[in-house]
Amino acid sequence: MDECVAGTYSAGIHHPFAGGPLRILFFRLAHLLKISANFVFVFDGPNKPEKRGRAVNSQPQLWWVDDAQRLIESFGFYTHEAPGEAEAELALLNRWGMIDALWTSDSDSVVFGGHTILRTIPSKERATGRLDELKLYTTEDVHQKLGLDRGQLLLYSLVAGGDYGNGLRGGGTISASEIARSPIGRSFSSLLDGDINATALDAWRHQTLEILSSNSAADIGLSSRTKNMFLKQIDSFPSIEVLQNYLHPSTSFSHPSYLPDADNWCSIQQPDVARIVGICRQRLGWSRNSSKLRGVLRNNVWEGVIIRLILSVSHEHTQL
Repeated sequence: MDECVAGTYSAGIHHPFAGGPLRILFFRLAHLLKISANFVFVFDGPNKPEKRGRAVNSQPQLWWVDDAQRLIESFGFYTHEAPGEAEAELALLNRWGMIDALWTSDSDSVVFGGHTILRTIPSKERATGRLDELKLYTTEDVHQKLGLDRGQLLLYSLVAGGDYGNGLRGGGTISASEIARSPIGRSFSSLLDGDINATALDAWRHQTLEILSSNSAADIGLSSRTKNMFLKQIDSFPSIEVLQNYLHPSTSFSHPSYLPDADNWCSIQQPDVARIVGICRQRLGWSRNSSKLRGVLRNNVWEGVIIRLILSVSHEHTQL
């Protein structure tokens, strides 16, 4: 829903226009109907950590969340609530083979351990202009092209700043890349092989100080600015709480009661047209103009309904 919300945010998330982000979601779902794949939408749960010191769940749930879940299910797709961060849950489901890939705009997916990641190509860069024109990344591709393993990527996120912290003061992507590629990054990866606690983190900081003190900046691949900045902040970097949020997020692994019933995720569900029409009339602002609603359905939904029908019949025959 993040991209749908972004589409209406400048006008005010609660009252941008009739239907708000739900209407954008409607057209996205209508497009997904035409793709020969199943989709599972994972929502953040109650144990999502603070984002940069701000409690995510400190405000009441936004009005559109329940409606979004109903709309998704009416199109024949699946929903699942994670115990915490949706990105971490998606990465876990991907590692377990419960989903083939995760489609996200969040760069933390690899850090959380996602194996196969789909990223939307910005509209100006698409060759066809289609929503399903994507970039496919695998863990192996990322490691080979960037020369960074998961530990180094995590250190990059911690230095540059991400969802859970602002990173090093004065840092940024350039400094983060330098540090992650340096011997400091490799020692950080080794740190992750053991138990992460205050003692282990202090030992890594001491080792890092030795590396910085006994080598010139150039010898370890750092600029003088990056080296000096890191030296000034290493005593408190990284926050063990932020580190644990990445390494041990709340997922179905740590909260088995949230384990999804994924047995049906491989089966094609037919859209519930009557339910779609009801939501369109009640929540998307198309209640007063039946001809408008008919036009929206004709131009956006019917083709996908037929495709899903064909796919479901084909799937049934392959199971015989």
